[in-house]
Amino acid sequence: MVSHTFELNCFITPEESRLSNIAFKELKLISTQDYPMLRDVLRRTQAVWYAIGDRIYLVGDERELRNQLSSSNIDSGAVRLVEYSEMLNSRETALRAILHSALTRLMTQNDFRPSIGRRRQAYYPYFDAKDDVRVTIRMSREGFTALIKDGLQFAFDLSPEARALLWIDVQVFTFVHFEENEIEPGEPVYVFCMNSDCPTPGCGVLREGAFLEESDVEDTFSVVSCASSITEPTPIRSKAGKDKVLVPYQWVYTTADTRMLRELGIYDRWRETAIRPASSRYQVMQNLIGLVADRTESLVVPFPEGQNLIFSLSPVKFTTEIRWSS
Repeated sequence: MVSHTFELNCFITPEESRLSNIAFKELKLISTQDYPMLRDVLRRTQAVWYAIGDRIYLVGDERELRNQLSSSNIDSGAVRLVEYSEMLNSRETALRAILHSALTRLMTQNDFRPSIGRRRQAYYPYFDAKDDVRVTIRMSREGFTALIKDGLQFAFDLSPEARALLWIDVQVFTFVHFEENEIEPGEPVYVFCMNSDCPTPGCGVLREGAFLEESDVEDTFSVVSCASSITEPTPIRSKAGKDKVLVPYQWVYTTADTRMLRELGIYDRWRETAIRPASSRYQVMQNLIGLVADRTESLVVPFPEGQNLIFSLSPVKFTTEIRWSS
């Protein structure tokens, strides 16, 4: 029989780093609460949490959550430690949300941004290049500017033995800015402003993605400093809806599907980036992981109170034997 060895872009926790070492907690609420409202109340807490009905599952200091809830007149009750086996078997949705939240913090700290779409575990780099790694192709043609960015997509495979497997792949993100405003109100937009020292409150959260607002709304909008002299700045609101800001239109991008890319005449160039040979994709993945890994041999996902989930960056290998029948 012929043997073949396959190297997968999957990375496993070493023996000493297990999910069962993470202290999961359940905080009981006196009444069922609306999740968007809780997200607004607890948005700046250090704990990593996820709410279902009248319970909040978290990693971190529950007293911090109690104080935030109390300030919004939300009563909380008892807290208890939750075994990992219970999280996996009965609360897997909460478990995955907590893991994704911790991963998002790691990526955001390294200036990656989560996708505004449903895939919260996909991230694109906000910058163009870093540590000699180029991540953005910029194309300007008549009427538009396109940014094609290499990003990362993650998926957790959770083990009943409290080990974890992290699958990582490359994903291409495409953003287009049209010189003429062709975006309808309510559509998701991406704000690309390289001024990291902008003093406007709420400006930073807009980098996570936003939505275009009606230009004649009566709500009060804050104005970023570099838009104060613009005659008609563009109104947008953050994903959570709390922050509403007027920004220069040249910052505003939208996403593009393959049909639009063909209409813009850049599909062939995009395809070279999106559909690479396996070896090239693997090298891009390694370069991007290197931008977020603490060390070359491991990826550390930090949790509150000094807890970590560590993945060895040695790819998982499988060997299979193929029997040829006559």
